[in-house]
Amino acid sequence: DVTIQSHNALAGNITLAATLFDGRAYPLLRATRRARDAALLDERDQRRQIEFGAPASYLAALGQERVVDAAVRRQEFAVARQLDAAARVEAKLVSSNDRTQADLELATANRELATARAGLEVAYTDLAWWISADVTGPLVEPTALLARAGAPVPALPAISDSAQRQRPD
Repeated sequence: DVTIQSHNALAGNITLAATLFDGRAYPLLRATRRARDAALLDERDQRRQIEFGAPASYLAALGQERVVDAAVRRQEFAVARQLDAAARVEAKLVSSNDRTQADLELATANRELATARAGLEVAYTDLAWWISADVTGPLVEPTALLARAGAPVPALPAISDSAQRQRPD
């Protein structure tokens, strides 16, 4: 038997191509997963740095406030000394060298006070950067933190175990 197809008949082909296995994808997949894990670890490390950076900056600013207080007291003492030296020179109890020394001490105290105030402004600016807010003084002293800092240090194994449990890596 011979079958002849009519001229009006249709013919069609469908081709489907699919990759069943591509070995090149595995290294890329592994690299992508590791890049994702690295980004997560980097984010965790940056959060940890902020957790330590902001309190450290706060304590630095608090310490710089104490430096300014000390510089103010030194300046007040230098002014009192200068007045005392001037009175002694007027009474001819001491030579003018003592007045010059008192003047020099006052000038040094003024310079140190200016340096301390500039350092305080830098500390406030640093703290403002960490907390994203304007900072003006005086800061509140963290009495609970300072009380814990004065407590006896626990044994080394306890500190070491606690630190290892808290490490992200």
